Amino acid sequence: MRWRSPRAAIERGAARFGEGDFEGARRAFQQAIDSRHRVGAPAGEWWMGNLLKRCGDDNGACSAFRRAAAYGHPAWTPRALTDLGELLEQHGDLGDAAKSYEQAIALGDPSNNDGANIWSRQAAIRLEILFSRRGWTEAAQKVLMHATKEDPDNRARFVVDRAHTLIKRGDLGGAAAAFREAISLGRENAPQAAFSLNRLIREHGDLVAAHDDEAEPGPASDE
Repeated sequence: MRWRSPRAAIERGAARFGEGDFEGARRAFQQAIDSRHRVGAPAGEWWMGNLLKRCGDDNGACSAFRRAAAYGHPAWTPRALTDLGELLEQHGDLGDAAKSYEQAIALGDPSNNDGANIWSRQAAIRLEILFSRRGWTEAAQKVLMHATKEDPDNRARFVVDRAHTLIKRGDLGGAAAAFREAISLGRENAPQAAFSLNRLIREHGDLVAAHDDEAEPGPASDE
């Protein structure tokens, strides 16, 4: 079946993807890709990348994200680069992941979280997490300062965004630590961060406590 436009194909493909009809979704996304439409084609490649990732074909997903990014579309390119970076990071390719995030950041203003810059912002969050996990504190701080322009309110929002990203990744202990950091900053979003932290502890207290135990320094040696 063919749809009347790339947009219609994408919409049908997304619906079938959500229903678990992966073959039907693949056909719809491929039609959008084959159209070579300036919006429909990169959108189709991005959706195809997510479909392939869901099906366990990470190499194919990376290729699709790269093709989506190559179109240079102002919305789909930073989105594809961010998702490519996350997939590369999951596979331990940290250098290329960081490059992909940096490219996405450069395509927008990560200090803004509006529609035009949201993927630049998301890439900055992921890059800061990557650097922090590797212990590259100075590099992480540079990303944070660039993404917040050293504005205290923006920093507090960034930290909460980091927490929500970590929740999606299953790092509940890291998310709790981020919420606590946001609370300690004492900015406008501190009450919401406290509410989110309490809910996280209420729903996943054991996992958060396990993280706290691991983060707690051991007793000092007498030697």
